[in-house]
Amino acid sequence: MLATPPPRRTSSRASPSPCFDTSE
Repeated sequence: MLATPPPRRTSSRASPSPCFDTSE
């Protein structure tokens, strides 16, 4: 997988992938 990018926003769950950042 790609390198863990910086968290764009404080998601409810700590998702290492930005794709799932707006998952919930």
